[in-house]
Amino acid sequence: MKKMINKQFVLSTLVCFIPFIVSVYFYNRLPDQVAIHFDNYGNPDNYAPKVIAAFGVPLLMLCIHLYTWFRIENEPKKIGFSKILQGFSKWGVAILSVILQVMMTVYSIGITLETNFYIGLFSGILIFFIGNYIPKCKQNYTLGIKLPWILNDEENWNKTHHLAGWIWIIGGILLIINAFINIPFYNTFVIIMIVVIPFIYSYFIYKSSAKNN
Repeated sequence: MKKMINKQFVLSTLVCFIPFIVSVYFYNRLPDQVAIHFDNYGNPDNYAPKVIAAFGVPLLMLCIHLYTWFRIENEPKKIGFSKILQGFSKWGVAILSVILQVMMTVYSIGITLETNFYIGLFSGILIFFIGNYIPKCKQNYTLGIKLPWILNDEENWNKTHHLAGWIWIIGGILLIINAFINIPFYNTFVIIMIVVIPFIYSYFIYKSSAKNN
């Protein structure tokens, strides 16, 4: 089992170096200022010097990947993890790093790219996937909705994550649909809702429990 964990760590970390290779290959074709963020209409609204976009962003993603592995491997309640969600968390940052760097590079060298479509579609699939497995994730300090009153009450954790699962599944479907119709600010609204609703629900459970006690 330990050898398998080490193998996965090495392979997923090597994936994090693919963006560096992409950046080296296309570096001379990148403009001096590279678009790194897009508004709700798909237009670039934030730029970074190409050396930062080419190497700083992949380096940041690599650090996040290493930190994620460290957190998961040192989680005191790791036995409660959904194995699928745990594996996704270990590989997710590496895969996301490759996707983001390729999209950013392709757009910067002048290839037409419907950024809102791909970002919306990818985000929807991701949220839908997480929504399917987050209710199966037992109480822990690393994965899931980690609010103080949830971490302190296993019943609150289970109820909140059960609701969050359905909310995230619905939210994922809505994001996938909007990838094709592209209503401005719609994605932002959906993401806010899938975060706020479980928060309010968990706090309501917490206050009700405190009142009863």
